[in-house]
Amino acid sequence: MNIVTIFTPIEKHISEIEKWLIEEKNKTGRGFYWDLKSIKKAVEDNKIAVLTKDNYAIGFITYSINELVATIEIAEIKPCCRKKGFARKLVNDCLDYFRNNGAIVTELYCAPKSSELIWKKLDFLNYPPLEHNNDKICMYKPLVDILETRNNNLSDELIELWDYGTHVNELNRPPKWTWHINDSKLEKPIIQPSDKDWQIRWQKGGKTIECCKVKNFNSLVNRYRADFLIIKQLKQQI
Repeated sequence: MNIVTIFTPIEKHISEIEKWLIEEKNKTGRGFYWDLKSIKKAVEDNKIAVLTKDNYAIGFITYSINELVATIEIAEIKPCCRKKGFARKLVNDCLDYFRNNGAIVTELYCAPKSSELIWKKLDFLNYPPLEHNNDKICMYKPLVDILETRNNNLSDELIELWDYGTHVNELNRPPKWTWHINDSKLEKPIIQPSDKDWQIRWQKGGKTIECCKVKNFNSLVNRYRADFLIIKQLKQQI
């Protein structure tokens, strides 16, 4: 048995996928047959990975990569091939591909919502509550080692994030997340799902260096993208 993930599938593979999507729709009324148009668009844009078993398509993922963030759009395994480890193989191959193409985090939302458990088994994490995502189960997975949050005092230099927006002088409760850094240098990036209007503060030795909304933080070197706060380095303040 030869199991391979192909990132440049041929027409044969797409025809095989279409056939079993139609079969699933006819038998259960479920599946991603209704998304066939977007699947074919992903093929045209070269944004699809196909899992093959002895050169027969048994699964696929459509995706996009926007600079540092990769998004899994649709993920599906042929019904008779589920619960056999094929999904893990396909997802892991895709994550490696995303990483090799510059992404440092992957996001998705669970459709159907019952797929949440599957993604948890694949080590994806739930977003914190974000106002505009209340009707979705959104999940993510860093593709690189990240700087972990800490509550204990490991250093006198901190990046703090609150899960609400307010005036900078009204931060009246402890931050939700705290990262300890040394000498304004990050050995690993900070990757955190975040609302663009949440408050973030950079402190050193008890002195506030910067306190603002996430979308404005250290804006020349960091950016808020696709529901993520991503900090790879800190621009020294003058």
